[in-house]
Amino acid sequence: MWLYVVFKHSGRSPKPGRLSPFLPRTASAFKSLKHKRAIGIFMSTPPAPPVAIGDILSVAIDTAGPHGQGIAHLDNFIIFVENIAVGVKAKVKITHLGRTYANAKRVG
Repeated sequence: MWLYVVFKHSGRSPKPGRLSPFLPRTASAFKSLKHKRAIGIFMSTPPAPPVAIGDILSVAIDTAGPHGQGIAHLDNFIIFVENIAVGVKAKVKITHLGRTYANAKRVG
């Protein structure tokens, strides 16, 4: 579970009025928020990824990534595809799933 915290203006805190992610590790972490001038706390769970391992998708590669990878976007979710050029439309299979990204290989 993530907490999103809104801070007042203070020297080293994040920008005032902005939501900042905060993942509490201990009960004392909640108490420390008071000292950081937190004015609002919102609980949230991270959204579920729009894909699963083994899914086969048709994607368009829109940018180049590191190590010859192509990057495709699906609903603000990043998919790294191995050994593919920018501008190519291809079917890919999801091989690894992270919280905000997935790795995929080209199929057929």
